Amino acid sequence: MKGLRTFLKKMRPDEEVMQRFRSILRESDGFECHPFRVGAYNELADRYFQLHYDPQTLGVVVLNTPSFLETTFRKWLVGQRKPNESMNDVKERFKTEPLNSYFDELFDKVRKELEPFNNDLIHDYDVLPNRRPLVLMTTVGHVAGIAYFYRPKETTQTANSTNGPTKRRMGLSMHNKYGANFAFRCVFIFPDIRVPPDFVDKKPIKMLTDDEAEEAINLFNDHWRDGRFRSVGNPVEKYSDLQTKFFGTPPLDRWPIIASWFEES
Repeated sequence: MKGLRTFLKKMRPDEEVMQRFRSILRESDGFECHPFRVGAYNELADRYFQLHYDPQTLGVVVLNTPSFLETTFRKWLVGQRKPNESMNDVKERFKTEPLNSYFDELFDKVRKELEPFNNDLIHDYDVLPNRRPLVLMTTVGHVAGIAYFYRPKETTQTANSTNGPTKRRMGLSMHNKYGANFAFRCVFIFPDIRVPPDFVDKKPIKMLTDDEAEEAINLFNDHWRDGRFRSVGNPVEKYSDLQTKFFGTPPLDRWPIIASWFEES
């Protein structure tokens, strides 16, 4: 431990932060952590979503890969069961969807592990009273160089009327390796840490052709529950059928999907 502390003392603050992230949120547990420069995000984000820090401030985005749900989250959730409890007993003890409870607990732990570095945490589900998100995760993923954000070509009209109001089409982030089989979870901002002078803003890989991108966006907007949009472009690793069903189901209705976890444990 003393040797590790000596090693960390020789590192720049931004290097030490990333070292800590990768030791706590391991890839083998279904996590990825990527640094980005706040100024690069603000250059792309609308003024309503900009982050009010120095442009050279260090940010870190955290995401989940396909292996997370059925390994790390499953182990944690089943571990919440007390002796002789049923799944329904566990369910009654959760006031919110258990996935959010897991991340609240996890990221509180991460913040403590990052001390004494001052940091601000923004969850993917954090919104203002008007429901506007505090940060655009898709833009963060793009400037971090890990997930290309594909924008829809144009809006489309509602199905009820060819002359009626248009329906805004949502864009889609595609991970360099996993396609749409991943999820942004949070952003950490370090107000007192600047990226080094030689820091290079990464560019995400454009994995899809224009036709594939349009197909993925259409599937995402019109048939998102069936998860077909996740497989466009033949990603290296994909969600299992259980995960696809889990994430395509409203949060409070997900318990029956994972009932087998409690039966097998």
